[in-house]
Amino acid sequence: MDEAVKQRDPERSKHRILLTAEQLFAEKGPAAGVDLIARKSGLNKRMIYHYFGSKAGLWQAVLLRQYEKAARVEADLPPDKSLSDVTAELVERYYRFLAGDRVFVKILMHENLQRGRSVRKIPVAHTKFPLLAALEKSIRAARLPHLDPDNLLIDCLALCFFYFSNAETLATLFETDLQTPKNLGRRIDHVKQIVRMITAADSAGPAGTGAAARGERS
Repeated sequence: MDEAVKQRDPERSKHRILLTAEQLFAEKGPAAGVDLIARKSGLNKRMIYHYFGSKAGLWQAVLLRQYEKAARVEADLPPDKSLSDVTAELVERYYRFLAGDRVFVKILMHENLQRGRSVRKIPVAHTKFPLLAALEKSIRAARLPHLDPDNLLIDCLALCFFYFSNAETLATLFETDLQTPKNLGRRIDHVKQIVRMITAADSAGPAGTGAAARGERS
């Protein structure tokens, strides 16, 4: 691409840097160098600093992009379905998303290895507010006050994320490729059954204590 054309199309150039950095950060973590990112993207290194300020700024932009991708997966859950159906659909959406996006899990794993230093500097909490509000509404409708939206979401995320974050070691342990359509489908069905059992449990337990149950989100 001609340098003059790149300069005239800043959004395209910025997006190209983000995609390249996403791939390299997933592979190497925040240690991936700006020189390498510039070379792989075919853009001048100065443009990276112009758009993102620093390599730390670029890492934060890539990290925010992961949360925004997840938010799109969670959006528009059917409001008229039961809590059991909503959580089952959420699980399936997560699995399909993670199976098709191999960088998401790696980026978040790298950030956790960094003790979440960067994620504290970017606005990510709001990306979960609509989903938590939807879960809280479904919990009230189902009359299951012992269920806490925060912990229910953590349950769903954990049941999905672990399968991909540990895919290689689990494949060795069970001597099978967990990423085949057959194994993936079996896993999705299994986890959907688990969340259906959780959300159909007897409602005699203690009331939820998470932030959503405390009314801290509007």
